[in-house]
Amino acid sequence: MRGDMGTENGLVAVMQTLFAGDENELDDTAQVWNTHYIRSREYVFHGRPVNMYLYPDLFNAEEHIRQVDDHVLHFCRSECAEEDEYPCEEEIFELGCIYMEENLLKPPENVDQSRALYLSLRRWFIQQL
Repeated sequence: MRGDMGTENGLVAVMQTLFAGDENELDDTAQVWNTHYIRSREYVFHGRPVNMYLYPDLFNAEEHIRQVDDHVLHFCRSECAEEDEYPCEEEIFELGCIYMEENLLKPPENVDQSRALYLSLRRWFIQQL
């Protein structure tokens, strides 16, 4: 199970899983994410994510982009590629399906529904521990 569940990264990962076949929805989500403004906080860089990524020098940040050999990239892709029909561990997927069936829930069709499903599944999984 992911260690960043409940964070923005965890939510984005869930949305990527749920919208695996809907590139337009993913593109829309990425556009909204990249154009929102990260507020200024102590010891935290702030600005628009896309600008912070593309122009780290403007934010007095280090550029962490590194060249990666093709064989390393291929290995990483093969390790991350989902080779089966489940977007997570099969048992977790099956439990999620049981929860959805018991609560008469349908697969989400947009980001808001995905977020609501993610949050309800997360609460339910935590209660089951």
